[in-house]
Amino acid sequence: MLTTQFATDLLNLWLQNTAFVITTAGGTLAGPGAPGNIFVSLHSATPGVAGNQTTNEAAYTGYARVAVSRDPAAVLWTVAAGAAENSALITFPTCGAVGDTIAFVGLGLDAAGAGALFAFGPLPAPIVLVLNDPVVIPIGGCDVFNT
Repeated sequence: MLTTQFATDLLNLWLQNTAFVITTAGGTLAGPGAPGNIFVSLHSATPGVAGNQTTNEAAYTGYARVAVSRDPAAVLWTVAAGAAENSALITFPTCGAVGDTIAFVGLGLDAAGAGALFAFGPLPAPIVLVLNDPVVIPIGGCDVFNT
């Protein structure tokens, strides 16, 4: 289990590219880099701890992962007390077919393919896909926490 402070610092580094420098006698271990993006994915069932970004991933017509900037100036994540949540809507492409329910959200590094999935969790309420509607994760609907 990570301490609350360490988990908070890691989440700030990962989601917001905020400086997190660990200095020891051996030198600096971690620090910020280019902001880049986190790619948010939708899943019909849990991808599980051994899963990747394609495990139970949504496959509706028009679906694509959404890039969320790690730029701290964008303020797209709220991080505190070892947990994080989205502080802006995350809007996915319009649904081009029905018949699926989205129950989980994932965070990873790749825009497509079986990339590394670093975090996942259930949505506050499942989203039933409706033809021609965008799929929107509400503010606070994408939670990342240390358990």
